[in-house]
Amino acid sequence: MSRKKDFNLAFNRTKTPGGSIIYYCNSLSSSNNQSLCLATILSGYHEKDDVNYLLENITLAQNGMQFEDFHQPDSLTGNFELIISPPNIIISPNNHLISLQIWKELLNEWLDFISI
Repeated sequence: MSRKKDFNLAFNRTKTPGGSIIYYCNSLSSSNNQSLCLATILSGYHEKDDVNYLLENITLAQNGMQFEDFHQPDSLTGNFELIISPPNIIISPNNHLISLQIWKELLNEWLDFISI
């Protein structure tokens, strides 16, 4: 089973009238706060370079090396942020804890999707 299914997420894309493609993630559950939060965070990571940078920092953390612990997509403001705190990542605003490996797998699925 894919990680997006584990978290009740759907990856979507739409084309604007100008021909640009917009990638976004939706929660398939309106009552699951974690799923809603993850959908918002992933939608904020629409640039491949930003996803790759976060993945690099997760790998550094998993290998016990120095890493940047705070991450926030430029497109999101307020409390939507990620804090790498091995062996987990803390996803705000509700401080959801997800293992680094599971978050990395979900991010890789998202990266594959936005790379199409």
